[in-house]
Amino acid sequence: MALNPLTNADAPPSPFSMPEYRLPQTQRAEELNAEADAMLAEGEESKKHSEDYVFSTVLLATVLFFSGIAPRIRWMPAALVLIALSAVLLAVGIYDVATLPTH
Repeated sequence: MALNPLTNADAPPSPFSMPEYRLPQTQRAEELNAEADAMLAEGEESKKHSEDYVFSTVLLATVLFFSGIAPRIRWMPAALVLIALSAVLLAVGIYDVATLPTH
């Protein structure tokens, strides 16, 4: 009230915004928020790696499916297309797994 906030435009809007009003827990809360932000970023990166591994697993399972079904198809051009598709997917899958992080 000493700053006369009702008539002084330069007065702080509330006592809580004054530099003298500082809770001791505020510094600790800011440190914990920064730590939580860092952990969140690390978790998001780990989630992306996890999704990449799942994609590689599905891709290689598709290779197994196409390779297993190709010999059962009697029409040779269709069987060859499935074998060729399996070979391409296998190459992509191997490259994908080889380039994934291991930590």
